[in-house]
Amino acid sequence: MIYCGIDYSISSPSLCIYDDSKGKLSHSSCEYYFCQHNVSDKEQERRLELKMGNIHPARQYKWKDDYHRFFGLADWALSILIQYRVEVVAMEDYALGAQGKVFNIAECTGILKQMMMLTGIKFYAFPPCYVKKTFSGKGNALKEDMGRAYKNLYGVNISSLFEKDDNWDSPISDIVDSHAMLYTYFNGIDNGKYVCSI
Repeated sequence: MIYCGIDYSISSPSLCIYDDSKGKLSHSSCEYYFCQHNVSDKEQERRLELKMGNIHPARQYKWKDDYHRFFGLADWALSILIQYRVEVVAMEDYALGAQGKVFNIAECTGILKQMMMLTGIKFYAFPPCYVKKTFSGKGNALKEDMGRAYKNLYGVNISSLFEKDDNWDSPISDIVDSHAMLYTYFNGIDNGKYVCSI
């Protein structure tokens, strides 16, 4: 069966694709995709030249407005889900204490959820603190804590692959978080409680 963990956002969405026929969930059994906004052309080119194996950067387009951007991001994510024939998605639920453009985030995420439902992809949404607690042991874990938890679990430092040692900003933290969604799906104490399906 093919699964996907999604850390979805307007600025730096990331997908973690996992095929359970490749063995247990690990760094090497996954393919990672990310699409970061507001990155210089020079940095995008640098990332494309890095040898990151199963981590695949995408070019971020310059969108006409937010609505084109929301649909463009959802189309990008859905095309990857369809390409891999993903059946189940684990993603982060809305953060109740979130600040900033919360309505924009909700609109953007809602478009992807609708597309998944229309395509027949079942998805589970987990509260952010639940994902952090399950993956790192701390419900209030910082990006650094999540990155170190990933390194401790799999012996891989994602920031080193980007040649940015111990820098856990986007997109590195987003890649880790997309994996943490899947980890939570498989290791959470009651993942069935969070199901949302057609």
